[in-house]
Amino acid sequence: MAKKEKIDVKKVIDEDDEIKFLKKYRSLDVSNKILICMYILIVLTIINMVLPYIVAFISSKTLSAANGKYDTSMFKTIKGSDIKELGSKDKAQVLFICSENYQECHDFIGTIQQAQQENGYVTNYLVADELNIEDNVNALLEYDNDKEFISKSLGQVPIVLVLKEGKLVEGWTGVSSYDNFKDFLKHAEVIK
Repeated sequence: MAKKEKIDVKKVIDEDDEIKFLKKYRSLDVSNKILICMYILIVLTIINMVLPYIVAFISSKTLSAANGKYDTSMFKTIKGSDIKELGSKDKAQVLFICSENYQECHDFIGTIQQAQQENGYVTNYLVADELNIEDNVNALLEYDNDKEFISKSLGQVPIVLVLKEGKLVEGWTGVSSYDNFKDFLKHAEVIK
């Protein structure tokens, strides 16, 4: 007596659907295939642009402004409208973009305060919320370099940018030790 083979109906249907899809795709002319690829690239580009903002928003740890540890009084606070003028100067300008609403900024502020005190330069402070205004973002992006450091770093905090003569000299994101930050400032020629 021969054993009956069990037929997996779902597998047959799935394979059938896959074959139909491939036949349809193969029957398209080249221009339609290119159009499909363009749509896929557009979607991936949009995801790539939006994802850093979503990740930063989700992963940020909102803190109480009343904890008193986030002191920016030793910095020169600027507005988004000052970005164009700031970067056009002949002397290297340090721009610190952060907000008291993020733990990373609280973790880093002591480092940047120490660096400014010990090395005698001015830190320009821009509240990260100023970058919610499109004109301010566009003004900042004008300084971006061929590595697209600024555009890739938007949505992250803290950000430190060294601007000079209309160009980005160096950029920094994240929290690290004082020695690493001091090396960054030396490399950017802010300090010797």
